[in-house]
Amino acid sequence: MKKNSNKSLARYLSVQAIYQKIISKISFEEILEQFEQKHNRDIFYSFENSLSKTQQPIDFKYFEQIIKNSKIKEKEINELIESNLSEKWKIERLPILLNAILISAVSEIILSPKLSLGVVASEYILLTESFFLEKESAFVNAVISNIYNKNKSWLPKKI
Repeated sequence: MKKNSNKSLARYLSVQAIYQKIISKISFEEILEQFEQKHNRDIFYSFENSLSKTQQPIDFKYFEQIIKNSKIKEKEINELIESNLSEKWKIERLPILLNAILISAVSEIILSPKLSLGVVASEYILLTESFFLEKESAFVNAVISNIYNKNKSWLPKKI
């Protein structure tokens, strides 16, 4: 795992929470409560094609920020994703897990505009590769890169 693995785990959990929200239709508040109760337990994750167990602390505050932002900015996030899909694709056609990955990534881009594209893209590509094949990770990279680059107004101005 990387130096900032507590944030990597927060991202991993945010994808799981968003996925759970989409498939279960329970509220974000209930999901946050569930994750809050379980976040100190052993976490199993699959990065770099191996299932591992960690006692690594999770940046739970960062996880909460990503989740809460995805709720507050839900319409904007979905519009950004939809506008960066090809004409043949609608957000509803995306696999639910792929959609959850994109929602989490875009939520984080909006939440942390100083975060570089390299960090966001590499984190979510790695996450995507833990669930999918190369084709999907290239897709996630393209969508994230397009959204990031088309919306540079989020980025802080250089003085």
